[in-house]
Amino acid sequence: MQQTKGKSQIGRGSNVFIQGREFVQDNELPNIHNCYDADDGFKHLKAHVAPAAYASWQEGDTPKCNPDTRTAILNTIMHWVAVATMGLQWILWLNGAAGAGKSVIARSVVDLCLKQQLVTARFFFFRTDPTRNTIKPIVPTLAYQLIQSIPALDSIITSKIQSHPLIFNESLDTQFEMLIFGPLRQLHKETPFEKAIVFLLDGVDECSGNDSQVSVIRTISEFVAEKSVPLLAIFSSRAESHLQMAFNSPRVDNILRRLALDTDYRTAGDIRLFLNVSFDAIKSTHPLKSSIIPKWPEPSLVEEIVDKSSGQFVYASVVIHFISSPRLNPVHQLEIIRGLRSVGDLTPLAQLDALYRHIFSQVHNITRVTAILAIVMLSGLPYRYHLCEILDITDDDIDVALADLTSIISNNRLGSRRRRKSSFSSDDDADIKFLHASLPDFLLDQSRSQQYFIDKGLWYAQLAVSYLNKRLI
Repeated sequence: MQQTKGKSQIGRGSNVFIQGREFVQDNELPNIHNCYDADDGFKHLKAHVAPAAYASWQEGDTPKCNPDTRTAILNTIMHWVAVATMGLQWILWLNGAAGAGKSVIARSVVDLCLKQQLVTARFFFFRTDPTRNTIKPIVPTLAYQLIQSIPALDSIITSKIQSHPLIFNESLDTQFEMLIFGPLRQLHKETPFEKAIVFLLDGVDECSGNDSQVSVIRTISEFVAEKSVPLLAIFSSRAESHLQMAFNSPRVDNILRRLALDTDYRTAGDIRLFLNVSFDAIKSTHPLKSSIIPKWPEPSLVEEIVDKSSGQFVYASVVIHFISSPRLNPVHQLEIIRGLRSVGDLTPLAQLDALYRHIFSQVHNITRVTAILAIVMLSGLPYRYHLCEILDITDDDIDVALADLTSIISNNRLGSRRRRKSSFSSDDDADIKFLHASLPDFLLDQSRSQQYFIDKGLWYAQLAVSYLNKRLI
C-alpha cells in the first residue's frame, strides 16, 4: 500500500502531528491513502489495499503450522472445503481462546487451498497494525486478490471504480455488493465457476469495534446464504459473546459449521511435536550448540512444558522464543522457565502470565518500555519515527529499551530506515509488533500483568493533556 507525503499522525483519522515534544494542529494533512487518477480503476483499487493483510506471512506474524502438527484440524477443514458446496454448511467458524493456534491454522489452510489451485481471498486482521485492524481495507484487499486469481473480473471491477471513484467512502455493504458480490454473480452467470471460491478472514475479533466485526460476518454470510455463487467463507476468531450472537442468527446458523479448538481437538500431541522439532533446531543452529548435550532436554522436561501449555500453543511458542535467544545459553534459559511459578488461580493463562512477568522483570528501563508499548497499542502508531518524535528519543534508545523483549516483540529498525529515506512505504509494515495477540491483553489486564499494567484511561489522558498544554502555551 502506498502512503502519501505528510507529517506523522497521532492516530487514524487524526490531523494532529508531533515535532519533538510539540503537539501541533495541521488541517492540511492528507489521508493515508493516495487517491490516484480515478480513470485508472486498478491503480485506485491498489492504493486502498493492505498488503500485509493477505500475505501468507509477515515478519512478526504467527508462522504456519509445522507440517506434522495440527493434522486433525487441517484435515477436517480441507475435507469441508472439498465437499461443502454439496451440502448445507457453506460457512465455517474456527474459534478458540487466545493462543490456541487459530492464526497458525488459518495460514496453513490458505497454503493448502492455494496448492489445490482454489481461488482463496484472505484477510488477516492484526490488532496492533493500523493497516489491518479496521474494516476500511477489507473490500479493496479482497477484490484485488480476486482480480489476481480471476483476470476476467478485472474489467468488471475496475469499470465500477471508474464510474464510482468515491466507492471506498461508501458503507461496507455497498462496497461488497458493487466490487465483489455483483461481479462474482455476473461472471458466474456468464461462465460458471468450476471450483469453489474461498474467503478466509482470520482474527475477526482483532478488528476495531464490535459493530464492525459483526458487520463483516453479516455482510459476507448473507451473500453466501444466497448460494448464487459457489463461495465458501471461513472465519477465525475468539468466541466472544457478540460474535456468538452474530453466528447464532438463523440465517447464518443454518449454513454454519463450527469448529471449537478448545473442546473439539486435543493439542497436547501437536505441542509436544512442535517442542521436539524446535529443540532439535536449537541444538543444531544455536551459537552455543557445542555446550548442549545431544539428549537435552530430557523427555520429562518437554512434558512439563506441554502440561503448562494447557492446550495453548502460544505458551510453547513464547517458551521456544525465550530459550532460543542467541545471546543466552538455552540450557540455562530452560532452567529459568522451570523455576517460574504462576500467581493466583491455575487458569490456562496463568503459566503464560508468569512467563510474561518474568520477561518484563528483566527489562532495564521499564518506564520507557511501558511508554513505547502504550503508544504502539493505543495510538495506532507502531512506527519508530513516531515514537522518537513523541517521546523525544532516538532509534538507539528504542533498540536498547526493547533489547530484552525479543521473544515477544518484533523491532524492525531496517523498515524504519527505508521509510525515512522515502515518503512512500512499500508495504506499510509496522516497525514494532507484538508477536502474540495475548500480549496486549496481558498488559491491559491489571489482574494478570500486575506491576506491568498499562492503564488505557491514564495513557489516553496523558496524551490529551500534553496536547492541550502545548496548545495553550
